[in-house]
Amino acid sequence: MMEIFKIFGFIVYLACAVLFVVLMIKTQRKREVKEDEGLRDNSDLSKDSVENWCKNVETCPVERYDSLDEFEFRHTIKLDYINPYVEIYSNRLIVYCTYTISEKALSFLADRTINLAVCTMMCAYLQYQAYKRNLSMITLQEIRDIFPNGLPSEETWKKLWYQQKVFRIGCASDNLLDYKICYESIINIGINYGNTNN
Repeated sequence: MMEIFKIFGFIVYLACAVLFVVLMIKTQRKREVKEDEGLRDNSDLSKDSVENWCKNVETCPVERYDSLDEFEFRHTIKLDYINPYVEIYSNRLIVYCTYTISEKALSFLADRTINLAVCTMMCAYLQYQAYKRNLSMITLQEIRDIFPNGLPSEETWKKLWYQQKVFRIGCASDNLLDYKICYESIINIGINYGNTNN
């Protein structure tokens, strides 16, 4: 009888040892992936993480867009088409942002949005600019001022999207821009208006 208990105990011990080794290997692989991809841990995020990411957008290369005056003219005659990104922008603004946007400015951005990632990034970046410039509403004129030389290219948007990725246990990566707490430093428009550090 004692021999059976010894054998059973040894099997349990062996199973626990194997499970421990497997878990250690998986943890190490996740760490290696994180280090190789340059991903931040989501536990390292803070209330100014989105603000810091937005500073990368400010200095990124851009491509010129067509004249805003030309867009305004086209906008007045394009009555039978509603870009689906208009609603996506609107819904994102309600959840994450404290500025409003004019119909024309929203249509202009929707026309130049190629996917949901760009929509997500643009909403966050405009929140940063609204905070920095003390803007409660963004119109086409503000778009001119914020993007005087053009908008980021598709390739640049891809790089910016990668830069906001964070590591989360249990999945390959997560999106910084979906963490509402990380907008806290730029959410209250007008609080630090005129601060030269912003």
